[in-house]
Amino acid sequence: MRPSARSGLGLLLPVVLALETGCAPGHSPEPPVSVRDSAGVSIVTINADPATLPLRSLEPEPRLVIEGGKDNVPDFVSLGAVRWLGDERILAVDAGANVVHLFESSGTLVRSFGRRGDGPGEFREIVSATVISGDSILLFDRRHRRGTWLNDRFELITTVPVPGPVTLGTAPINLLPIGAGVLVAHRYRFDDSLLEPGVEIQRSRSREDLLLFTADGTLIDSVPAFEGRHGIQTTDANYRAPWSVRPFVAVDPARVAYGPGDTWRVTILKRDFVAVRDVRWPSVDRGLSAGEVDLFRTQVRGTLPAHMTDLQADQLLDIQFSSRILPNTRPAIGRVILDPDGPIWVGRFKPLSWPIPWEPTDWVILAADGTPTSRLHLPDQARLEEVRGDRLLMVERDSLDVEYVAVYVVRE
Repeated sequence: MRPSARSGLGLLLPVVLALETGCAPGHSPEPPVSVRDSAGVSIVTINADPATLPLRSLEPEPRLVIEGGKDNVPDFVSLGAVRWLGDERILAVDAGANVVHLFESSGTLVRSFGRRGDGPGEFREIVSATVISGDSILLFDRRHRRGTWLNDRFELITTVPVPGPVTLGTAPINLLPIGAGVLVAHRYRFDDSLLEPGVEIQRSRSREDLLLFTADGTLIDSVPAFEGRHGIQTTDANYRAPWSVRPFVAVDPARVAYGPGDTWRVTILKRDFVAVRDVRWPSVDRGLSAGEVDLFRTQVRGTLPAHMTDLQADQLLDIQFSSRILPNTRPAIGRVILDPDGPIWVGRFKPLSWPIPWEPTDWVILAADGTPTSRLHLPDQARLEEVRGDRLLMVERDSLDVEYVAVYVVRE
């Protein structure tokens, strides 16, 4: 029996759809996300092309701006961490002045706390500020290797030293609370045993780990040490490596997100350090191309002091961009930020060389289960500090390179 025209169309339609979606008949397209279980940990593999994700944007103007030197606000020397409190007040660390400012949600200055020094309530290098439920605030001073607890009125409660060496003989990078009385310490040390005596230019490597401990210093758990950032060691001096990875750690009241940043991989732990999810995006990992390295070298050359001769500039750049210390794989992740509502914000790595902005400007937003939902591109001079739903708390720079705090709303 000859098939009717209608039945012929029915046979043809699946073939046409398969060709349009790039699949042969009888094969289904690769899902944007695949999930498998490995000893109780969800391994989430993202297969989607980042370019296919919806592109979100900021509203043209910020909803709030806080500028130093205006409305009784002291001039900002160098802004560090900026955070929301639960009642929408804003905390801003002036790392250059070793002072922390508290603002009403309207931007009005309420109080300032701290000064340079070594006693209680005094600081040398505030690298982070974390707000937990009840609006208790932990400031971490890397130079002093201690945390300082404040209440929501900016009154000193107590100080907390980082526990002594347990798995590494290391210096602390950060100290983050993940609930009442429980802290996460991120530590590192450079492994000098890997250096070869007399080698003109070589990579110095670090080992990093995370500790979970109570406020009295009792160790609860730890993450096995992993290879982290690296520097440049010569026979005469040490230099910063522009293409060094930047291991990341982010916390919210229920989760810890961390990773070395060398590949696109984010590991999610529960607050008790039990791994629950490992999100990977292998298709976006790639080698470090000579073209990208040469382009960045040219950009760095344009920022070197005018008093340097061409010979001096080339000698410096030959060290910083030596093929002996460049990684084969381009670092993938620059920062991760956890929205307490669930989403995970992952910022793409940018090479580091002051004063060229190195903070991520290309961000991918994941749902709590690791599924990518959208992407966002920020201005080059913007630094994302915190996310709450569709609102972003950022540090920006004006035309005179002066920093200020801004609150933006993200639109679809």
